Amino acid sequence: MDRQFNTGGYGLMDASIRYELGKLDPSLRGCKVQLTAQNLLDRKVVAGCYSSDTGCFWGAGHQVIAKFSWDF
Repeated sequence: MDRQFNTGGYGLMDASIRYELGKLDPSLRGCKVQLTAQNLLDRKVVAGCYSSDTGCFWGAGHQVIAKFSWDF
């Protein structure tokens, strides 16, 4: 049996901003903060279809990630 999956096309919107804290205070040289948002519009999309046994899987919803890093 030949099964085909047609999910159509879609676009997602992500955004990211990063700041080097050493620009505020030289003692914080090498420290960075970053904020990333994925799937800003919280669109429900099909991430993939693998087989007739497993079917299709939904993509991740809206996510916001904060990150702090320090290079020394």
